[in-house]
Amino acid sequence: MRFFIYIFFLIVLASCNVMGHGPKKKKNDEAGFSNPTAQRHDPITVKQSLLEETFTAGLIQKSIGNPAQALVSFQTVLKMDPKCGAADYEIAGIMQQQGNFSDAVQYAKNAVDNDPQNKWYDFRYGELLEANGRHDESIKIFKDLSDKDPMNTDLLFRLADEQKRAGKYDDALKTYNKIQSIEGISDTLANEKIALFEITGNKEAEKSTLETLVKYFPTKENYARIVDFKEKNHLDYEFDLVDWQKNYPNDIRPQLKIAELEMHSDALSDRPRGFELAMNAFQFYPEGENEKIKFLAKNYPISDSTHITGEKKKQADSLCAILRKIYPDDPGSFYISGDYFYNEGQLDKAVKNYSKAIVLGETEYLPWKRTMEIYFSESAYDSAQKYCNKALEIFPLQPDPYYFLGSIFYAKKEFKKAASYLQSGLDMAPGDVLLNERMGDTQYRLDNADAAMTFWKKAKDGGGKGEALERKIRTGKMEDKE
Repeated sequence: MRFFIYIFFLIVLASCNVMGHGPKKKKNDEAGFSNPTAQRHDPITVKQSLLEETFTAGLIQKSIGNPAQALVSFQTVLKMDPKCGAADYEIAGIMQQQGNFSDAVQYAKNAVDNDPQNKWYDFRYGELLEANGRHDESIKIFKDLSDKDPMNTDLLFRLADEQKRAGKYDDALKTYNKIQSIEGISDTLANEKIALFEITGNKEAEKSTLETLVKYFPTKENYARIVDFKEKNHLDYEFDLVDWQKNYPNDIRPQLKIAELEMHSDALSDRPRGFELAMNAFQFYPEGENEKIKFLAKNYPISDSTHITGEKKKQADSLCAILRKIYPDDPGSFYISGDYFYNEGQLDKAVKNYSKAIVLGETEYLPWKRTMEIYFSESAYDSAQKYCNKALEIFPLQPDPYYFLGSIFYAKKEFKKAASYLQSGLDMAPGDVLLNERMGDTQYRLDNADAAMTFWKKAKDGGGKGEALERKIRTGKMEDKE
């Protein structure tokens, strides 16, 4: 209780002189940002006492998390004294926190108009002008503040940020350079300049700043950034890579990058060594699973239309085998292994790895979809149905499980059940080609020829192709074996 009373006493001291309009001491102006509401005034009157009590009540309500009640108190103060900048300032701050920037900016302006020497009022006004997209006005506020306090780099950063938002990139760069002349290069400053050069497309300046960043702050991430930048811009990064590896011998990324360079070397004799380096990195750097998966995706890319064969297939399989051995409890190693087996047409191995990933907690949807697809394609309906039901629990908005369940019951000639599941899928994805064609087939088997034709045409309109679909639309019939 004594502690609360002490805090309350401090709050009162900080705010009890807010409402006065008498002469101010120079000391208050020099305090600047230390107390945005401090003012001095003549001896307290009854009205002044009531104003201060009301203002203090607002501060207390704000401090205990009652912004609505605080607003009532501060607005009451303004009714008694419309020129109270401190009340305007507090109201603007509460509205700012609530995201009501359009109303807050007017209160902030009122605070500045009533006390133009208060730096805190100017600062909040500048923030709210920025939030309302009034960048030129905001820049002027922060420029004036920084001119009055030229060594304050926090203000200069704020000014540069606003100049950047306004598209005044040359001015922003000058401000960043001014900061550098005051405090030297820093990680934060270098990153701000790099972001600016990325916007303006000044690759040479970005390269120079990245090199400076790595020189003074040679962290693993900064090495990764400069190597990535130089690689994207077809610049030599061999020395950066060597330094990275030397300074961080336990970081797998430079090891894999060196292996990648060797694997893609113009000298054919270097390529086997690159794969050996990759194998070593996969085996002896247990902390870098995500980096290994990225390495596989980049150097052994696969997709529905791209396949790897021959030696690259053997290499990818070997690297995946290492992943599964080193990370037996991580779904990612089995997920990516399943992708390679699926791409190679080894569906039994693919479904085994996808199923393992799912058991280990894989949250991506694709392994589930492919597992259902593989089991259905192999007529393993019981297994397919089990995974479909589980998938519906985890991914209730995905239409594929409904498609496979509908197809399973269609294959079992339980057409009413098939239609029910297919309709649930269509409720979520009415334009889905597979669902529409399968629903057309199901309606045909239920002797609803007109409905069947409607769904077949929807499938075609949605991009469906194939001789069978064209024939069904053309003849209005299905073959017995379909």
